[in-house]
Amino acid sequence: MIRKHLALAVALVVASGGAAFAASTSSAPVSSQMIRTLKDAAACGKGFTLITVPESRAGYLCTHTAADPRWPAPASFAQPRAAAAVRGPATAKVPCYGDGTTGPRIQMIYGFHGGIPNRAKTVVPQIQKVMAPRMQAVINAQALGRNLGLRFAMTKGCKAIDVKVVEFPEGVQELKGSGQFGAISNYLAAIGMDREDRKYQVIWDGFGGCGIAAAFSGLDPVSSAPVSPVSDGSPTIGGRAAPPRTFSTKYSLVWKTCYEVGRSGVTAQIHELFHNLGAVQNDAPHSDAAGHVFDGPSVMNARVGEAPGFVKACAKVLVETLDCGMDDYWNPSPRPDSYLSTHLNVAKSQFFGPQPQDLLVASPL
Repeated sequence: MIRKHLALAVALVVASGGAAFAASTSSAPVSSQMIRTLKDAAACGKGFTLITVPESRAGYLCTHTAADPRWPAPASFAQPRAAAAVRGPATAKVPCYGDGTTGPRIQMIYGFHGGIPNRAKTVVPQIQKVMAPRMQAVINAQALGRNLGLRFAMTKGCKAIDVKVVEFPEGVQELKGSGQFGAISNYLAAIGMDREDRKYQVIWDGFGGCGIAAAFSGLDPVSSAPVSPVSDGSPTIGGRAAPPRTFSTKYSLVWKTCYEVGRSGVTAQIHELFHNLGAVQNDAPHSDAAGHVFDGPSVMNARVGEAPGFVKACAKVLVETLDCGMDDYWNPSPRPDSYLSTHLNVAKSQFFGPQPQDLLVASPL
């Protein structure tokens, strides 16, 4: 049955000179079923373009382009700048849950394309020892004492974060914005990186914008429960992925512009991962109805650190702010009568902290 208010989109963050802004949600009431048979790009809504992603089981994605005239040229980041220049962003230990592979996991990927050097020896350690620990520090800052470690896929024995090295076809870099993202998503699915219990984040050794991700930002049914089955995918059963759903938001990409250390902290990485996990729903209290929030500073601002509704009390020095006020998409302990107690709450996602699957004995896939 077609769900009336479920909108599928791709969230796109574009950067210039280390800055970023984002555009995400299609205003068209499009479900994943409708997208499979969508013929007319105009059905995505004004300002959106249509890309074909057959391998993702969605068929088509509606996305903003980097040149969308409705968005002004980005300005510089407002956070976390001054202190970071002196001491650097905070880091935290990344935990390993269970055997490091069973259950829902965030799979990190170093991606490069044919025709350029493979810099895995440089970038992979950066992901493992700098990027991921910084991401965890941001989560810890608003974990309210809860065990909410990012569930990264780990190497055997939980020795390190597992980072897959993937060489993409040379022509991928020639595509722009959403077209490049579509090609990368297709390629990953074609080589088997399409599990429903995984979120795949590509650290792309190429240029484009800042980051891009698949996102659901509609109303019913995604936002009508604390946990979204669309954003959380299918659980792993005994080490084996459960039968796939029609579609789950599983791919994100961060371009070289924003992943290099010192350019923007890890705002882009968390921003795109959180789009995969369901942030920000259109009916959230401070939603801009385009996949982001207008209060901040917040990692989910459309123009990072430059929220129209700037809240001084929410500003942090070394660690980026997740959800200013913890009332739109993240709260580990929401009040019983609050929006996040009954609507999509990223802090409740099975991609954080210990999960029941960790107690299961993994079996060969």
